[in-house]
Amino acid sequence: MLELSFVKLSPTQNTTVLVRSPVPRERHAEVAAKLLGHLGIGGEQVGFIEEPSSPRACARLQMMGGEFCGNATMSLGALMAEEGGLPEGMCESFLFEVSGCDGEVGCTVVRRKDRYEGIVDMPLPCTITDCGLDADGHSIKATMVSFDGITHLIVPSGQMTLEDVGQHIRAWNTSISADALGVILADEAANAIWPTVFVPASDTVVRERGCGSGTLAYGCCMAHRQGAGGTWSVRQPGGTIEVTVGLRDGAITSAQIRGDVRILARGTAYVETD
Repeated sequence: MLELSFVKLSPTQNTTVLVRSPVPRERHAEVAAKLLGHLGIGGEQVGFIEEPSSPRACARLQMMGGEFCGNATMSLGALMAEEGGLPEGMCESFLFEVSGCDGEVGCTVVRRKDRYEGIVDMPLPCTITDCGLDADGHSIKATMVSFDGITHLIVPSGQMTLEDVGQHIRAWNTSISADALGVILADEAANAIWPTVFVPASDTVVRERGCGSGTLAYGCCMAHRQGAGGTWSVRQPGGTIEVTVGLRDGAITSAQIRGDVRILARGTAYVETD
């Protein structure tokens, strides 16, 4: 049995468990699945805090399937700010190594009375392309926004339901072969999204209440379509995440997300392993 020190956080209700104890990477998927299971502590995703290889980085965040996650990065920033005793109203900036992303990721955290406000410098998309998805013989129009650590499909919300997404997301990733695949049902008129994320390594499909990289993908999609950068406040089941995208000569040059993080719990989890 493993005894694991953990902290549970809520970045826009995208409940994230950060494991502080060392766990071999080949066991991350197994341990994460058990932490999220009915005998675990619950949540939507698990990240493992490791020592970084870069001397400039404060820590490394290795997600349960090797994917990239903006909300978990923001959560790690909030945790380090809290443990460093950041005074209320003050801000602190960190550099992290994060799975699914080359180089360091910048994260700035401001301490508020009962929460932390975080800004994460997000990786830029590799490609943005229109595509078609098969759903029981019906063609679904989507925009595919691909990053190094995760791929998102932006689907107009009128084309399918969350139940439809859950039934088809594994099959769609058979051909896409992403480290993690998100399907983002989007109501562009309301700037609202409903994210679902499939992580093959842990075989988890989660309807996320807030999705940082999904918000990023939505903002990149909007900037690409409109031919101009901007800031979008994107509503989702757990609240609102703001995304800012810079565009120059048709290419995305910068991207950030801004959201809130609350620390929910910390302690020791006991995980039976195979």
